[in-house]
Amino acid sequence: MDKKSLGDIESAFAFFRETKSDEELSRQTVFLKYCGIERCLPGHGYGPAKRDCFLIHFILDGHGIYEYQGEKIHLEKGQSFLIYPEEDVYYQADLASPWKYCWVAFQGEMAAGIVEELGYTHTFPVCTFMDMDSIEKGISGIISRGGRDTSDVLWREGSFLHLIANLFDQADDREIYGQDDSGGVELRLGSRMYAAQAIHYLETRFREKIQIQQLAQDIGISRSYLTQLFKEEIGMSPRELLINIRMEHATEFLEKSNDPIQLVALECGYDDALAFSKAFKQRFGMSPSRYRKEKQKAARI
Repeated sequence: MDKKSLGDIESAFAFFRETKSDEELSRQTVFLKYCGIERCLPGHGYGPAKRDCFLIHFILDGHGIYEYQGEKIHLEKGQSFLIYPEEDVYYQADLASPWKYCWVAFQGEMAAGIVEELGYTHTFPVCTFMDMDSIEKGISGIISRGGRDTSDVLWREGSFLHLIANLFDQADDREIYGQDDSGGVELRLGSRMYAAQAIHYLETRFREKIQIQQLAQDIGISRSYLTQLFKEEIGMSPRELLINIRMEHATEFLEKSNDPIQLVALECGYDDALAFSKAFKQRFGMSPSRYRKEKQKAARI
């Protein structure tokens, strides 16, 4: 197993931080805690465990799973996953094709804003990066300067900031790929994964006031790319799927309850009962009230 880690030189970081209080460090824009590179053995897992910092793993080769909020996310080369502070997570290398990854952990008052701008969200803490070689090279460079001298400390801090800048550059490129009508590289890497996440989002939050732009942002892609992959994967737009989901739940509410139409509308994500009735009639050719009466009549026969 080829494994390198700044854990072996944590004393060098401790030396640097002895001169600063925790409060002073927290006010620093963003600072490196540790980083490393490892090729995992088949089935190697870690967790459940919590961290006190933001931690990103970049998959350089192979496959594995990331268990997050009760769901297993299957990941591969070119993807990355974020671990938020104080969240219990577990991740494991594939048995047949175990992953090699590098990681970087950081803190600071701007850390949360940085991961958000990179595209990670609590809904889906996974992002794709096109140039993993440069990320690995950046982390290797940090590890190579493990001394305690001031020059080593400054080199690590500077290299870390350069790594973050590289991630931002790649995030900008990812947005361009997401808007490419031809599909671009991002579509080939993760279209089904993004589609599955978006569908889950709609199925579990259909009662809310969902904005498609916000949905796209929450899973880390552009709206135009989201619409494109929906049409390619399931043959309809995100808005059309949302309406379908709401209408399916509407029929259940109408058949199984005597709740007023206004309440049924609210249960299906509509504040306006008239707008709900109009959408329902367009879908089923009759009003919600008539639908309920016909279903109740059929049930008595």
